[in-house]
Amino acid sequence: MKITIADEFQKVLRLAWVLAEGATVRPREAALAGEIDSLAARVKREHAGAEPATVPGIARARRLFHAIGLDPTRYRPSSEALFRRVSKGQGLYAINNVVDSLNLHSLETLLPMGLYDVDQVDGDAEARKGRTGETYEGIGRGPQNLEGKPVLADGKGPFGSPISDSTRSMVRESTRRVLWVIYAPMGTGDAELEQGRRRAEDLLVRHCGARVVERG
Repeated sequence: MKITIADEFQKVLRLAWVLAEGATVRPREAALAGEIDSLAARVKREHAGAEPATVPGIARARRLFHAIGLDPTRYRPSSEALFRRVSKGQGLYAINNVVDSLNLHSLETLLPMGLYDVDQVDGDAEARKGRTGETYEGIGRGPQNLEGKPVLADGKGPFGSPISDSTRSMVRESTRRVLWVIYAPMGTGDAELEQGRRRAEDLLVRHCGARVVERG
């Protein structure tokens, strides 16, 4: 699978991604739950009551949105939404082992990430700005106007975003092939992106029974 970045984002956005096969989608098990609970407790302990903009990782995600041309106080990076929930002591939603693994990693790094059922993606993908009239049904958010927003698009149009992904490509119980994308601002070093990608691979293998077949 080929993933490219449009010219309009070449100077502001970096991506790391993993494609894995053979995933088994099921409720999170004790080992993953333990990692999530431990991280959530640490985030709440260290950042309870803090303004998100003062947290370095959140500030970095917001800089990415500013560079893309979005007001991050109006359209929050998905990682900030996770942080806000956990810092209030609400914990992460229990969805399934694959989605919960991604939310764990996104909360660790405070970088927005996307997770997609590869069999619902039409060909290669491109990170670009949403075009006039482009919409999709966001997971838990209803219809989303995508004009001017950062999206990941395939032959059928947008299917993902660092704000909220689409129901078309969401991970379901029937999902077996998974694409995991990390969205990072320009200036993020190769070593950090590599570390983030390796962590995604580790979570997919250990908690989801998947086998990594492509990476970038």
